[in-house]
Amino acid sequence: MISTMQNTPAVRFLRLPEVKLITGLRKTAIYERIKNGTFPTSIPLGGRAVGWIESEIIKWVADRVAEARPTLGLQVQATAA
Repeated sequence: MISTMQNTPAVRFLRLPEVKLITGLRKTAIYERIKNGTFPTSIPLGGRAVGWIESEIIKWVADRVAEARPTLGLQVQATAA
């Protein structure tokens, strides 16, 4: 049997406490930004659990830095854990 996962990049899900830590935002601010379409949406993981794709959160942070400090030319590449 051939695995279809061989060529699929690894995806890591972040739970809310990690997203808050990485972004510095409160839960309310995260959900307000999701509602406004300015923050990555969460993905249902089952039951009441949701998670965010790590690479999307890293890109969101990098975009905020690039907006605030355009002279830095920051380029962030999401890496699989």
